[in-house]
Amino acid sequence: MPLRMITRLWDFCFLLGPQALFCGLLALLELYLPTASGQDAEETLHGYYEAVHDGDPEEFAGCLLDLLRRRGVSEELVQSLRVSLGCQCLRLYVLKTRC
Repeated sequence: MPLRMITRLWDFCFLLGPQALFCGLLALLELYLPTASGQDAEETLHGYYEAVHDGDPEEFAGCLLDLLRRRGVSEELVQSLRVSLGCQCLRLYVLKTRC
């Protein structure tokens, strides 16, 4: 990820907290993950990494803000996802240690 994109993401994280980090991930996936085109996973990931490297920081910031402001990714949504996924991860960890 280019430094200019990282600094924009950090700025949003300092201003808006964890929901900005979550929206940053969603923005990266939305903008740069190739759509299904019959490629295998390795080719798809390689295409994603190249697209992120060549990505426009302003476009990334705009998509991140759109997710935050207009598409309703709220702090409550991020917290509820953390709680539900955190519990699942904890259960998996407990199951693995007992085996």
